[in-house]
Amino acid sequence: MSVQWANTLLALALLSCSSREHPVHEDDAHDAALRYRLALASFAVLEASALDPVRAATGATFSDDATLLAVVRVSLGKYRDFLSKLEVLKVEREDLRGFQGQVVAVSRKELALLERLEKALAHHDGTAVLFLNVEQAKVRAEGDALFARFAPSVARVEAR
Repeated sequence: MSVQWANTLLALALLSCSSREHPVHEDDAHDAALRYRLALASFAVLEASALDPVRAATGATFSDDATLLAVVRVSLGKYRDFLSKLEVLKVEREDLRGFQGQVVAVSRKELALLERLEKALAHHDGTAVLFLNVEQAKVRAEGDALFARFAPSVARVEAR
């Protein structure tokens, strides 16, 4: 999940909340979707705090393997914490549970890539790092596509 999608989800949630003509009720399905979107936005911030340092230590700003390995090791702890919280996020609406499962699945793939990156860096395996970069781009595209489908689908459900 990217910060871009967190901002989109937060904006949708706030727009949805401000456009309501009646007060919010805890048992309202609309409110459950709103709470879920707000929770996802906060999770995106947690994820970004784990992944952004890795992105900042790669590419044009790459300095050396040892520095990147240290960053990856710190980020792994943060990402595991993020994923453990994401996995237990309560999704009140049945129609959003499938999406939540997909978010968790993509996040698990991201964690597996980070773990493999740590091993590749520790073993000075530059070839593995290159292949992991390609895999990470695919996982990121998968997550972006998932969230691109999510925003319109929630809007349709809430219109019912």
